Amino acid sequence: MSMELTNQKLFGIIIGVGLLSGMLVAGVVLATIPQQSTPTPGKVTFTLVAKLSGFEGVGGTIDGKVNPDLKVSPNDNVTIILKAGEPVPHDWTLDSVGKSETVSTESSLGKSEVKFNFLAGKERVETYYCSIPGHFVTMNGKFIVGTPNQVQPKAASHLSNSVIKSPTDIPAPVGNRSAKNVEFTLVTKEVIAKIDDGTSFTFWTFNGTVPGPLIRVRIGDNVTLHLKNELNSTMVHSIDSHAINLPGGGAAYTQVKPGETKSFTFTPQWEGVFVYHCASPHIPTHISKGMFGALSVEPAAGLPTVAKEFYVGQNEVYTQFPKGTQGHQEFSDAKQLTETPDYVLFNGQVNALTKPGFTLNATVNTTVRIFFAVGGPNVASNFHMIGGVWDRVYYETDWTTPNMINAETIVVPPGSALALEMDITRLGKFILVDHALTRTFDKGSLGFLYSNLP
Repeated sequence: MSMELTNQKLFGIIIGVGLLSGMLVAGVVLATIPQQSTPTPGKVTFTLVAKLSGFEGVGGTIDGKVNPDLKVSPNDNVTIILKAGEPVPHDWTLDSVGKSETVSTESSLGKSEVKFNFLAGKERVETYYCSIPGHFVTMNGKFIVGTPNQVQPKAASHLSNSVIKSPTDIPAPVGNRSAKNVEFTLVTKEVIAKIDDGTSFTFWTFNGTVPGPLIRVRIGDNVTLHLKNELNSTMVHSIDSHAINLPGGGAAYTQVKPGETKSFTFTPQWEGVFVYHCASPHIPTHISKGMFGALSVEPAAGLPTVAKEFYVGQNEVYTQFPKGTQGHQEFSDAKQLTETPDYVLFNGQVNALTKPGFTLNATVNTTVRIFFAVGGPNVASNFHMIGGVWDRVYYETDWTTPNMINAETIVVPPGSALALEMDITRLGKFILVDHALTRTFDKGSLGFLYSNLP
């Protein structure tokens, strides 16, 4: 009797477990049915809500995230569903494929929702953003194709090309003359050229060099500037000079499409040395890629005579890979946004002013003048000559009286230019640096001035 009860209890337990197991299995099957509806392989869709505060992800792994990483596989078919989040126009832009239509909750400014379809292409990390002027700062994120750690730079190209501006490539001083009509033409050129040994970069330039030409005028001249954008350019370019008292410093009149030429006329009202630069969206990118130079407005009586004049420009460049990487460097919007440049350059190339034919050469017991412009777009220079001082500095002032003498290091903000004079009293090699010295010895802002016998 006891054995029968024991067997009945055991049988009941087995049946119970079996029933419970069946319920669990059924529950699992029912729970997993919705998860079996997965996207077709090779097709990826992301939904984003466009707001000035950023692109807000909707659904899946990006839900609720602002400017989320959008990860896909090579050659995926990608669809971006862009929804309007406010009565301000926005788009979604990826430089390698273009931009979407504009969206806005205000119907006159765009649709409420658009779809943007494209192929992902090869492995890379690229920045997506809103291309409406001023919106990039808060509206940008990463579009990641494949495994980022496996992304390698393309092979370097056009390493025989150079954008180095010779420090001696300077027009003659204006001199003592009456005001007159003068004209200058700047040509915007997009150039693949050497940035470092074994490394190329796509520069955007005025007249094919970094910095662009030094422009010299007299106070009171009637100056006409022509800006020509080469037909094979990919971007609109313009010119904005801090010496020009006009809307946008001239940029309002010179948003020039590829193949176009535009002009405007001005009369300089202030003496001194001033930066000019491109002022087309995205302005910091145009400057970082090389589009800046200096405009010298000289007094009616002309400048004091010196034995030699030189022209030096500094800017920083933001790239996808660290300095020293061999291959072709792509520009990094993300590094620019955090102001962490890989290169800080004098005259368009790593250590450009140490190379044969590009050093500064002077004669002992003479005076030299350096026109120095900082394009930036973000980093100030701490300009110093190792082995001497700047005897006279003309900075944001007229040419009558220097505002600094015997200056050791001059801080020059981005978007500023000045003239420095140095009396050469010793023979030897003097070293030009940005005295934030990591920029010089690790990022490329190094130059030499040789003092020689007559």
